[in-house]
Amino acid sequence: MGRVIIDGIYYVNGSPLQKTHFSEDPESAYTSSNVVELLNASSGATVLNYDSFNKDRMPGIVIGNAHQSDHLQEWSSLLQEDIIAAGAADFFTAILDGKGFQLNKSEIRDEFPTDGKVLIVQGIGSQYGHHTEKEIKTPKNTIYHLEFSFSDPEQLDASILDQWIMQLVASIKGNQITVLSFQTESRRTRKMNQTLASFTGDIIYRLFQEVAVPHIIVEGGSTASTIVRRMNWARWTPIQVFGPGTVRMREMKDGVTLTVKPGSYPWPDFIKEIIHSPSF
Repeated sequence: MGRVIIDGIYYVNGSPLQKTHFSEDPESAYTSSNVVELLNASSGATVLNYDSFNKDRMPGIVIGNAHQSDHLQEWSSLLQEDIIAAGAADFFTAILDGKGFQLNKSEIRDEFPTDGKVLIVQGIGSQYGHHTEKEIKTPKNTIYHLEFSFSDPEQLDASILDQWIMQLVASIKGNQITVLSFQTESRRTRKMNQTLASFTGDIIYRLFQEVAVPHIIVEGGSTASTIVRRMNWARWTPIQVFGPGTVRMREMKDGVTLTVKPGSYPWPDFIKEIIHSPSF
């Protein structure tokens, strides 16, 4: 999925981690791409980086170099009961494959919710292109891109929130699908992202006081986490797998479905086409 470790350096889509948008992540801005430095700074444990290992060389946390699928298969084959595995979706796929488990293909469906309104929230650190307020119609859906612009996080006060909520409620009521994104007039700083993350949670909370939105699709773990915490959504039932890292769940209290994906993972094609529609 574009995330690899080569000679102890973490790359995302070919770029070192600290040179990607993760350096401005509102939860944890990364200033290094060295995996040993990244974990030593937060864990306090002994952290080592290897191309390969045996159990006798494991005094603490071992981070394996891997940049192709057979590397993941090799690492997964070395796991034992007293070793705790950690990693991304591809690593756990390799672990399950090695144990003989196979994905139920019937649970992977490329389909868009058709039984109610849909809100797509682009990630706070989104690398996707922004869109102005334009409307396109397809035979099945009306899609509306609603972009909120600001230049200074200090501008994001109660009056701005009220204005944005009015626009968002109108879009939800008048359209099948609304895509919500944010545009800044300058390069985003960590403080700006943190403020915007909190503001996004407030927007969704206020939205649900005005209108029911049965389906939400969120890009980016930080954005999804902010929304879920603000809404106090705690219990979920997985109902659909779209692909690696992209899962649809139903919240057990309000019945809302939430589709999430990590920021550096690709969207399924049918969602990507909506976000990146050439009609804009």
